[in-house]
Amino acid sequence: MTAMLALAAVVWRRNRTAFFFACFAFLNLLPTANLIFPVGTIMAERFLYLPSAGLVACIVLAIDAAWPRSHLTAVLLGTIAIGFGVRTWVRNLDWKDDLTMAAASVQSSPRSFKVHRLLATALFQSDTSHANIDRVLGEGDKSIAILDALPDDRNLAEPWNLAAAWHLAKGDRSQQGGGRAQYEQAVRIALRSIAIEAALREAYDRRHGMTAPVPPTAAVAYRILASAYLRLSEADRALPAAVQARTINPASTEVYAQIADAYLAQKHGEDAAITLAEGMFVTSDPALREDLLAVYRGGVDTKGCAIVAGPRGPALNPSCEIVRRDLCAGAARAHRQDFVGQLSCPNLTP
Repeated sequence: MTAMLALAAVVWRRNRTAFFFACFAFLNLLPTANLIFPVGTIMAERFLYLPSAGLVACIVLAIDAAWPRSHLTAVLLGTIAIGFGVRTWVRNLDWKDDLTMAAASVQSSPRSFKVHRLLATALFQSDTSHANIDRVLGEGDKSIAILDALPDDRNLAEPWNLAAAWHLAKGDRSQQGGGRAQYEQAVRIALRSIAIEAALREAYDRRHGMTAPVPPTAAVAYRILASAYLRLSEADRALPAAVQARTINPASTEVYAQIADAYLAQKHGEDAAITLAEGMFVTSDPALREDLLAVYRGGVDTKGCAIVAGPRGPALNPSCEIVRRDLCAGAARAHRQDFVGQLSCPNLTP
């Protein structure tokens, strides 16, 4: 930016056309240069489309001034145009899809955590069977290895969340108990993500003299942590992680199922049922209703009255004592007084 201003000052008196194009380049680059205000992106090729037109015009004028009325000027400019045309053609091959783009980016910027994360994500999404999970993990682990040396308050939580999720996927594909090491690694990575998110928020609060609310995205690491603990058969650790995720983001369907699974593993079937009922009232997700039916089928309904035939298949029976009790408790926790009234629930404290 400083060089562009210096160039404009030099050509002001010598060539007004060059001055115009230099100013054209500068003014078009200024809004995205993070000088007036942060735009959230350090570098992006799209930011150079208009500024480059002004810079190219300045280069053409400079070459013409160096060799006026010379065939060399035409040859030189033609060579430059052909060279960049060939480079553009080659580069277009990298833009075939996210996978080719990410692979090319890793080759050109192997020390960038972003491109390793991009390649791992593209690989994971390209194969629904995840037979390439080892390559995904390789790229994901390279991404967080680059970030590992950074202090938590200058780090990023998302790459760690992704890496932890991929280790879960690897563990799920492992045979003969080989997944335990992957689940344990997922736990370690998720805990680092939680520490990073907390440090970033603390640093932000300190800079701005405020206490910002915990963003819903902070629940992701806790959900991954709960999933890993459940796979490790450590329900006593999974439960508080899942509860914390629900506290941060109660709109997440997955977390109610995780809490219910943790309760079931601890033989607290009705607590699981109440949690699923709460999730139903908060999220309106029909999947939680199916989970609740499964809990009752699994033995929680000792009187055999919880499920009745409905016009669309099995349905909950609010006339059954345990169902009414669990639905009332779930509605109270969800602060759904409309359902509390419909079910004629006794006075309950959420």
